[in-house]
Amino acid sequence: MISLALIVAMGGVGGKFRSQTSPGYEWRAVPVGPLGFVSGLVTHPKDPNVVYARTDVGGLYRFNAVKSQWEAITDHLIASGQMGISGPGVESVAIDPTNTDVVYCASGKIFRSDDRGGTWKSFAITRSDGSPVYMGPNDDWRNMGERLGVAPWGGGEILFFGSRKDGLFRSNDHGQHWTSVSSLNAKGKSGPGVGFVKFSTRPAHSIYVGVSGTGVFRSIDGGSVWALLDGPGSGYNPMRASVASEGSCSVTFCKANQWDAPKGGAVWKYSRSSSEDITPHGFSYGYCGVTADPRNPEHVVIAPWPYANSKSEITLETRDGGKSWNGAETRFSLPDWWVTYASQNWNATVQFDQFDSNKLWLANGYGVYRTDNFNSMQQDWRLKSNGLEELCGMHVLKIPGSSRPLLYSAMDIVGVSLLDNGKYPAIKWDVGIHGYGTGIDYCFSQPDYVVRCSVDSDRSRPTSSYSRDGGWTWSPFLSQPSDGGQYGSIAVSCDSPGNLIWATCGASGTIWFTMDGGNRWEPAHGQTDTESAPKGNWFSNFYGVASPICADKHLPSTFYCYSIDRSEFWRSSNGGKNWKRVSSGVLPWDWRVVLRADPDAPKVVWAGFFDPDHSSLWRSQDGGVSWSRIDGISRLFAYGFGKAAPGRKHDAAFLAAILNDGRRGIFRSDNLTESGHADWQRIDSDQAPVPFPLANGDAIDGDPNVFGKVYVSIPGRGLVCGMPGDPTQH
Repeated sequence: MISLALIVAMGGVGGKFRSQTSPGYEWRAVPVGPLGFVSGLVTHPKDPNVVYARTDVGGLYRFNAVKSQWEAITDHLIASGQMGISGPGVESVAIDPTNTDVVYCASGKIFRSDDRGGTWKSFAITRSDGSPVYMGPNDDWRNMGERLGVAPWGGGEILFFGSRKDGLFRSNDHGQHWTSVSSLNAKGKSGPGVGFVKFSTRPAHSIYVGVSGTGVFRSIDGGSVWALLDGPGSGYNPMRASVASEGSCSVTFCKANQWDAPKGGAVWKYSRSSSEDITPHGFSYGYCGVTADPRNPEHVVIAPWPYANSKSEITLETRDGGKSWNGAETRFSLPDWWVTYASQNWNATVQFDQFDSNKLWLANGYGVYRTDNFNSMQQDWRLKSNGLEELCGMHVLKIPGSSRPLLYSAMDIVGVSLLDNGKYPAIKWDVGIHGYGTGIDYCFSQPDYVVRCSVDSDRSRPTSSYSRDGGWTWSPFLSQPSDGGQYGSIAVSCDSPGNLIWATCGASGTIWFTMDGGNRWEPAHGQTDTESAPKGNWFSNFYGVASPICADKHLPSTFYCYSIDRSEFWRSSNGGKNWKRVSSGVLPWDWRVVLRADPDAPKVVWAGFFDPDHSSLWRSQDGGVSWSRIDGISRLFAYGFGKAAPGRKHDAAFLAAILNDGRRGIFRSDNLTESGHADWQRIDSDQAPVPFPLANGDAIDGDPNVFGKVYVSIPGRGLVCGMPGDPTQH
């Protein structure tokens, strides 16, 4: 799909480049927000401008100090299927302390670059039976680290990697071959396994390894003999470690049954002859990030996990080797609409600038920050997340009318309304809320009326709302369906903003309808008020893009529903109150379905299925009674429609797909909606590939106002926009 690394390199936010595939599409990032779990950040000890950030779902980034923004450097690896065996994120990152150009990362395999991420080589790391060592970059405890490290001795040849399930591994040839370190039982007593590998040259060839639930091991002979050091005790997970200039190693611990519910924490300092508890007093959380000042070994900074403490100190510092700890007042420069606790949440890495003790980096669940006045009584932290577009979108929708915003619902942020102008959005749907936007629709005859269903991350309060100005401002529905299913999928009748249907989440999967704009919701029925309506159990899960309901764009009060129960298709002609089964067993059995009503004709309905075993696109021209499968598609990931080509009456169609001829990418057809038989033109290219293997979670919508313009939401890499390069085409 689209290389955002290249996008950023060619101009950063709002930058663009030209695809080599006719019609010469230009692609650019649509900046949505500085969100993404940056689960690890490393800086080079010899060059403060060499900084890398690993993410849980978005690959690896390198910081461009000149432009003050991040550049994705592994998109092409993920697109080609080389990276991401265990998920599209990065389990660990390491730099060669002897060479500023060499960087390694772990993601299913071990990757090495000798040119700061420009090109990569990959090497397998396997168990004794030949199967890959398990990696889980998006698993719990992803903020531990770093699990991968390059020894400061041996000329950069020696590496160690600590796995989650399979123990410790060693390479003696720059990562090409790996063997298990059998002298250390490093599988741990809990899921995270090895949390970090850290080196010290005082004494020479010293290695510290944190093993979850067990403690910290040390070897002073390069990894042959190991000793378990004193520590806080069983049940504590060693999170991160930092070695000071005189050789002491400070380690943070978190005691928890699950990674987001710490039961306490500890900080210990290890030297050649002692193990010392230096845990701050008066603080109740666990700890994760830790960094020792390269110029003062007594100066150590730690970051609480997962949240800031009750006084909102983002970091704690000691200047006397752990005898006392303090937290300074902090000020964060954040977008006004962003999550209010973004600066305090899911702390991962804290890191001193190698050459300036007044500068400090912080990485957490909402991005990257830096302060240049850490030694001040009042620290100023600035967001350093430009280029980090790591959202997992659920739906993207461009409503007709140039004044109406682009609507983007997503995991974590619920959703935003934005102008496609290369700037961060001004409107967040639910300020201060971390949650999920799972459904969105608008009234075809009155497009200023928009509805959405969403929920906060705890699923404790509904956030579903409606808008009367195209999505700029939102008001909550006066009531909610009584089954407690607060999110799911939603649709609005083409002729009446007051007539909505809602397929709620949960086991009941009930279809609800309202005739008064959500003042009162009632459960739907079958053909009579005593018969059962279609059920939607599963199909409204917020972890997957699914829209099993839609409204006909031309027939008043007409709705459609796909029910996973026996692959049934249902239709209502009275506003969702009563439903009739119109076909059964024709369409595939798949909960990952997106229904779309054709914008050009009544009774024309499209159904896309995304499970690998059922992947396909279907069209009905009689309101769901009969169906025809669209030929030529081997694997469907997303589909949508946009403005018709010049001289044509029916909308253009867009796909994220693999075609039967083997082509994969983003495609446009100008005749599919007209004839049902498509000529597909690829509109991305091998020079500008989509940065992931096409995957469930993609979402596409064409612009109804501009022919050829298309928006593509890519799991873990945010939102991009494609536009034909030839102005005559739009």
